[in-house]
Amino acid sequence: MDYTAVPNLAKLGFEILAFTFAKLKHPLTPEDLEKVRKDVHGVLNKENASVILGMSGMGCDADRVLVSFHEDYSAYLSFIRFIKSQSLVEIDGVKSFIVNLVGEKHFLPLNFTGIAGHILKSKELSKSKQTAIAYETDKSK
Repeated sequence: MDYTAVPNLAKLGFEILAFTFAKLKHPLTPEDLEKVRKDVHGVLNKENASVILGMSGMGCDADRVLVSFHEDYSAYLSFIRFIKSQSLVEIDGVKSFIVNLVGEKHFLPLNFTGIAGHILKSKELSKSKQTAIAYETDKSK
């Protein structure tokens, strides 16, 4: 049996989990990407935000997503102002989905049980396939 620690983010001082979707004005050149990375690291050192994911993708009329934790709404707003101040970002193309981490009525709190179950099932299926292949190989001899 394995155990996974899932931090209580509210007890760590975070009130907000934000999924921020942004649309860029044009595709990033390698130089643009490096500048954005430096700018984001600079603001992370200055602000009370913890960005755990920043990726390109598609959906929600956006091509970038950031997942971040914030100590309070004021810190979140400061972070959003920073995102909107970036010259490559369409100001009207920034949208967020905000989760109150302090609330008591989350219908499915953060956990990794689903991922663990998927991994275990994959291993079991892999073993079953290997057994079936070995059986068929032996049977054909």
